[in-house]
Amino acid sequence: MRNNYLKKYVSVVVFVLFTMVGLCSCGSHEQGKINVAASGAPNQDGDVTKESSADIQPKQALGKEPQQDQKQEQKAKTFASPGDMFVTNMSGDVVLLNGDGYLKNIIVDANKVLVEGLSWNPKSQKVLLPSIGSGLLFSVSVVSGFSEIEFSYSQKLIPFDISVFNNEENFLLAHESGVDLLSLNGDFIKTIVPNQAFVSEVFTTKDGGFVLCSNDVSNSLGRVQRYSAKGQMVGKPAIGKKLLLGNQPHAKGCAPLKSGNIAVSWSGQTGGRVDLFSKYLKTHIGYFENDKLLKQPAGIAQLPNGNVLVVDSFYNHIIELELTKEKGEKAFSYVKTIESKVLAEPKQILVVPKLK
Repeated sequence: MRNNYLKKYVSVVVFVLFTMVGLCSCGSHEQGKINVAASGAPNQDGDVTKESSADIQPKQALGKEPQQDQKQEQKAKTFASPGDMFVTNMSGDVVLLNGDGYLKNIIVDANKVLVEGLSWNPKSQKVLLPSIGSGLLFSVSVVSGFSEIEFSYSQKLIPFDISVFNNEENFLLAHESGVDLLSLNGDFIKTIVPNQAFVSEVFTTKDGGFVLCSNDVSNSLGRVQRYSAKGQMVGKPAIGKKLLLGNQPHAKGCAPLKSGNIAVSWSGQTGGRVDLFSKYLKTHIGYFENDKLLKQPAGIAQLPNGNVLVVDSFYNHIIELELTKEKGEKAFSYVKTIESKVLAEPKQILVVPKLK
């Protein structure tokens, strides 16, 4: 599998090197923002023409960083607003939608760069996007829209997700063989969790540890496990085998909530559901299950108002759920469905939080 990815996307490295040479001469991009031509602007259905996606360059070619006076001017109007959604599709492209599902921008064109994973860096207010094949970590500022290459890592790795760690002094890179601890420059420090397959998401916790949402190597069952800062397991994992979703329910997404609890999406052979656990996974608080709304749920994120968003890769939509104070099947209350024609087997979702 690793060799296939490398063969398929080896040209990405050449493309990135080529585009980096022309960074300062990108005439179609001003102030680091993506400039969508009029022919490719989103229409009222939130769609985009084929011509625009071919014209949009990958993020590392978006031009020069705004000067200080330009940054001051942009404070009033940011590239992405709180409540906007970054979503990755199965094809590897990344789109930016507003809260109603209308397309605001194509962040990554999968024909040029293949991205796997989304993460938020609160210190820099950037969205982090690890790529497959090129061995590069990209970032895009939600304030200015300026995009750049943060660092490079081993091209042999197939990354699944990345997260800031250790009071924003390190990164955790989850890949096909485990979880590595990296410096802010991308230098390998050590493997902190070995032998983890099919990691969906990794996120850090307020106590300095982290949570892995993955599938067990031995039996392919979905599991969510909490770890200490040193990579030691804390408590027992939440295992998908307890769910009535077929023989192999996979953990497709997990997200920390403001309350400290953890929301998890599971996708099995016969359907999907969202579960709510206490912060140490000791207590199963409740769940949401509706086959007409969720059949293959994936990424989860929380809105600034506290509601939860879940993408579904079967229906190609996003549903919004309200957290109640009830337990069991009444722990979530359905709010609405968000449709968008640019969603194509969506995988992960990141909601822009309130900005500093």
